[in-house]
Amino acid sequence: MEKTNRQDLIRFLGACFDAEQSIYECSRLIEVLEKERHEINRKVYGQPLPNLPDEPKMPVLQCDRTHEARKKLEELKKQLKSAILSMDLTSVKLYRRWVKEAEAALEQAEIETLTMEGINKKRLQKYETEKTEWDSKNTDYHTGLRMQAESMTDQLMEEQRTQQIRLDHLRSIRARLYDTGILYTDFQNVDAIFQLQKYLIMGVAETLEGPDGAYRIYLNDLNTQKIMGSINDLRESVEKGFQTVLYGQKEIYDQMKQMNTSLQQVDRNLSSHFDSLHQMVVSTGASLSKTIQEESKYREKLLSDIHNEQAKISEIIQKSAYNQYLTSRQENLDNYLVYMIQNPLI
Repeated sequence: MEKTNRQDLIRFLGACFDAEQSIYECSRLIEVLEKERHEINRKVYGQPLPNLPDEPKMPVLQCDRTHEARKKLEELKKQLKSAILSMDLTSVKLYRRWVKEAEAALEQAEIETLTMEGINKKRLQKYETEKTEWDSKNTDYHTGLRMQAESMTDQLMEEQRTQQIRLDHLRSIRARLYDTGILYTDFQNVDAIFQLQKYLIMGVAETLEGPDGAYRIYLNDLNTQKIMGSINDLRESVEKGFQTVLYGQKEIYDQMKQMNTSLQQVDRNLSSHFDSLHQMVVSTGASLSKTIQEESKYREKLLSDIHNEQAKISEIIQKSAYNQYLTSRQENLDNYLVYMIQNPLI
């Protein structure tokens, strides 16, 4: 096989490797978007929402003292009767005075009760009016918090759909690459592709097939355990923050590390954006209880605030290095398909 054909094989395997890597990374982004969506739903629906400040408190009502005054009077009358029966004149004199005082206290308590009932009624009416108004605003406030969460989850779902379309496209590219029949089925995996391409790049093999081909070298290296560490092991190492890098993996390790860092940043930015938006709604709600008198005005302001923040979710994803990586890989693969049609390997 001519050198140019070896270079074409190297390029073909590179496209296969990029397709596998892109599919994996695109799937990870979809998982992050799904995780963020569930986390937002948990914060909004899985735990009590905060209430508006200044919830009206039940007023302290004046107590009806007639019961105590009547009970005390009855007790003193019993003691007076007992003193009379025992002929204790000193005690009789004292109890008679105390009974008169208790009768006067009961009469005063009965007069106060009439006034107290009116005062308590007014206090309760005022409380019930304020509580009804506060409950209405608080209900609208909770609706606003959920509107804000639903707005963001809707956009996250839209981004998921966008990435799913990309994922399906990448899978179709991989299928077209494998359907060429250039790469034998048993070697259509990321580890085999990585090693086969490396053999061709190093020049230890000129072709895939044959007694001296890359297939034979790869199988021999597997049998003699010369190949240490898979791509999946490397991915796991990167995602867990380990620094283990085997010989020949440095370049792909650096790329994986960069992608992992970028994906973590996308995750943090999405979470931070929701927290900021949530706090904005909380602040708007605080003004609802003080300066915004009508719920309709609150809803109008809230919708305006949410609308102004919505575009940032797409920006967080679209401007990330992670998305730029996926976009670049997809464009490269699309271009390679065009090249492959014009320059078939078989």
